[in-house]
Amino acid sequence: MAGRLGLTQATALVMGNVIGVGVFVLPAQAARYGTVSIVAFILVSAGALALAVVFGRLAVREPQTGGPYVYARAAFGELPGFLNAWAYWITAWAGNAALVVGWLGYVDVLVPIRHDAALTLAVGVAAMAAAAVINLAGVRSTGAAALVTTILKFVPLLLVAVFGLFFLEAENFGPFNATDGS
Repeated sequence: MAGRLGLTQATALVMGNVIGVGVFVLPAQAARYGTVSIVAFILVSAGALALAVVFGRLAVREPQTGGPYVYARAAFGELPGFLNAWAYWITAWAGNAALVVGWLGYVDVLVPIRHDAALTLAVGVAAMAAAAVINLAGVRSTGAAALVTTILKFVPLLLVAVFGLFFLEAENFGPFNATDGS
């Protein structure tokens, strides 16, 4: 069983990828548009669930490893499969950069580093290096790190969701569309 993920670690890995830094950053950014942002979150959640169902069905249909590359290759051929894999690889790099930027924002709240470019760079590089070292240490290390970080992300979200219900009041909601735009 060495070098393999158990069900708990695999679930944490998927949940950790779904619960990215955006869920912590995006609500504050979307709130400026008004209560309509809640509607947007509901629609995006429905889309995410639909996408999960599609990928689940594709995994049953094409059970080999490789994810979206395998599905695109099986449906459309080698070139579209390759282009899909290439695009996914590019988005992974961009996503890693976004994770570091979001992470630095949270570090800055605890330890103000924003005004020191060298320190900000050092902390960002250290975060990326730590992730690389964990991944290079093997599948079990990656699974353990995924489990810990997913718990650290999921528990606060769950607490805010549950305890937030006790503070839900209609007067706390602003205008439906705060921008008066489309």
